[in-house]
Amino acid sequence: MALLVLLLAAVLLAFAAVGKISTSGLTTILMAATVVGSTLLQSPGHVDPPPYKDVGVFDIVLSFLTAGLALGHGVHLFIMELAFQRRGV
Repeated sequence: MALLVLLLAAVLLAFAAVGKISTSGLTTILMAATVVGSTLLQSPGHVDPPPYKDVGVFDIVLSFLTAGLALGHGVHLFIMELAFQRRGV
């Protein structure tokens, strides 16, 4: 289930790269990726957590990379908006 939520966040991030997405879309991407990565990293519900498999480590890394990309994209959109306001466009 966590991988499906992460893939949904990645698809939303792809839509954000193609066109301008709203702030709520970027927030959804950032929160989904961060929650998935944090949940998998802490492995809740286990008294003695099992060792991570390669796919689990890949999912954790991919989720935090997706969160970083969403944050970077949000900062980029903010900077572009400031530049457009300065030009009077």
